[in-house]
Amino acid sequence: MKHVVVDPITRIEGHLRVEVQVDEGSGKVTDAISSGTAWRGLELVMKDRDPRDAWAYIQRICGVCTSAHALGSLRAVEDALGIKIPKNANYIRNIMAATLTVQDHIVHFYHLHALDWVSPVEALAADPVATANLQVAALNAYKLPFSAPGTSVTEAYDHAFPAATPQYFAEIKGKVQAIVESGQLGIFSANWWDHPDYKLLPPEVHLMAIAHYLEMLDKHRDLVTPQVIFGGKNPHPHYCVGGMPCSISLEDGNAPVNTARLGIVDRAKIIDHDRMRPGDVVIALTSSGIHSNGYSLVRKVFNVEHADLGAYVDELSCTLGEELLRPTKIYVKPVLAAMDVADVHGVSHITGGGFYENIPRCIPDGLCAKIDKSSLRTPPIFGMLQRMGSIPEHDMFNTYNMGVGMTMIVAKDDADKALAALKENGQDAYVIGEVVSGEEKVALC
Repeated sequence: MKHVVVDPITRIEGHLRVEVQVDEGSGKVTDAISSGTAWRGLELVMKDRDPRDAWAYIQRICGVCTSAHALGSLRAVEDALGIKIPKNANYIRNIMAATLTVQDHIVHFYHLHALDWVSPVEALAADPVATANLQVAALNAYKLPFSAPGTSVTEAYDHAFPAATPQYFAEIKGKVQAIVESGQLGIFSANWWDHPDYKLLPPEVHLMAIAHYLEMLDKHRDLVTPQVIFGGKNPHPHYCVGGMPCSISLEDGNAPVNTARLGIVDRAKIIDHDRMRPGDVVIALTSSGIHSNGYSLVRKVFNVEHADLGAYVDELSCTLGEELLRPTKIYVKPVLAAMDVADVHGVSHITGGGFYENIPRCIPDGLCAKIDKSSLRTPPIFGMLQRMGSIPEHDMFNTYNMGVGMTMIVAKDDADKALAALKENGQDAYVIGEVVSGEEKVALC
């Protein structure tokens, strides 16, 4: 009788020990027992700590399914304190949880389970032509799309598997050859490939699976991107009790929010101003008022600390306080609707810097957005502000939106479609100019 002990069992979360009694004559297992550590001690770690920090500690139970434990502890604390989180916070948490679910499937198969079956050494014997044929058969059987060699991109959205061509798999085989020869097998080392029970797959399956694994590394990176954006890092993203995830600044330990911008855009959806041409139309999306810029000057001109903000102003058709507190418009939905039907060549959000600093940002060299000032539908608040503050016209257009919260530049033939889409989505819009040849980038006439 032979006593076999495997301790620890790897590639699982937690510690597992297996003891097996094997009859050496028959090779059969006569008895077996497994034991693991189910209790991780996090309860004691959290004792006497601030409950708002529970998510940061509890998610350390696992380095893979971090968010699941973080969310569980968050909800426990919020339920105990009677906290109802904002709708947007719930949306963001769900996004992070969903990406984790997909990521977890990839980790389980490609990083944990498949390593027992896939061997880079065996892959060296594969025929790239036969591997390509095998890949084609699999893709056809399961109706999976694939792209041509060299077109695989790593944007923010899912993309197809690489093409099933002999050239592609020959390149992968060359990469594997170099890794094997270097002896740097990384996670592929110390597996059970020499055991006859595991030598069930032909070399072509090994090569195809390794190719998929390399592709999955890119997809894995894309999947964790939302966690990095919303939670600051991965694994172990950051959360806030009662609210949204919070990315903690690594540069300043006292800063609650990391102000670094993370912009991820699918390349196919990027607005390309290189397609802008003379004759393109400039469309204005109306603002709701001053929006969120220039209020230092507003406070000075209207002396808001001492003014009667509740007094009705005929020129404004409301009180001064009501006018100054009008919420800033958000243009996302109408702009996206316009982009669906029109060829959009440029978009400018008219905020700090007004017309003169914002519109030029989307104008390529050699072109100019010619704006007809007489066409602008400027709300009375701006005239009142200019008059009472004796502010030059140029400074008004260089500070405030003047009734135009955003501009869109579209192909002339698409102007009507863009306007219709904007209005169908509740956004008043009209033409204020056109693109002409010139070096000024923007001209107000």
